[in-house]
Amino acid sequence: MHYGDIIKLQQLPGVGRKSILKLIQDFKGSESLSLDFKDYVNILSEKMNRKLPSTDLEKIQIKTEKILENCYNGNIGIITCFDDGFPKSFKHIGVDSPVLIYYKGNKSLLDYHSNIAVIGTRNPSVEGFEKAKAYSSLIADKGFVIVSGLAKGCDTAAHLGALKDKGRSIAVIPSGIGCIYPKSNNRLHDDIISNNGCIVSEYEPYALPQRYTFVERDRLQAALSAGLLIIESALAGGTNHTYRYGISYNKQIAVSEHASLNGYQMSLNREIIRDGNGAVIKSELDIEAWLDMFKTGGLG
Repeated sequence: MHYGDIIKLQQLPGVGRKSILKLIQDFKGSESLSLDFKDYVNILSEKMNRKLPSTDLEKIQIKTEKILENCYNGNIGIITCFDDGFPKSFKHIGVDSPVLIYYKGNKSLLDYHSNIAVIGTRNPSVEGFEKAKAYSSLIADKGFVIVSGLAKGCDTAAHLGALKDKGRSIAVIPSGIGCIYPKSNNRLHDDIISNNGCIVSEYEPYALPQRYTFVERDRLQAALSAGLLIIESALAGGTNHTYRYGISYNKQIAVSEHASLNGYQMSLNREIIRDGNGAVIKSELDIEAWLDMFKTGGLG
């Protein structure tokens, strides 16, 4: 299936990612090569028991052409689950897999086996922000790639730490490429790309972030990473979603323990430490020991 057809399918009302994945699975192999977009629409219409107006299809064609134009003008690449270059880490998460991703920068990082997500609250303590930078810098110096979400707070610190000594970083964003959120991270976004990093999104170029897209991108951060380092997060924070995805994907977990541990913004840290669900990080020596585990365990 051509990526243009997938972009069109994503615009059909009532058709989500899982519906498209199921459709793709039903037509694997040479059978799918003989089908075009209208064939897929007819099949979905039968499954959903409703006919799509032809005017909708015309609008979808126009919008798809605009999306592809934006990709061309913005040097934005597209990879689908049909492509040989589709990240293996996404194939391993089953129904959580995206059907298509947009990227800008160094695509090879998406299949790099030593990616570490460094994540946490948008409102960390001063110590937490500095820990995120220092730990990320050390991790990048060891040859790992830092994965984070380009948000304020811990994400910003993680990317800054990775870039400190020209390390590489992946930003998985909840908006379309070209729509940088928050705007204060415009420079950081550009620095990630210019330093051989990569920006990744499931959403069409320039799409605004929505409440649900923040949670959806959390699963991609977890999927792309061999391990997750949590700096500071409350149980109600978005980092908790990434952590839960990481557990379900059998990722290695580490959690920072520092002076702010008794604060509200570290209630997730306390739970993980209490339940023994992750390596406890108190210093850079602990980071080094945790990273050694990836090498000895065959993960690095």
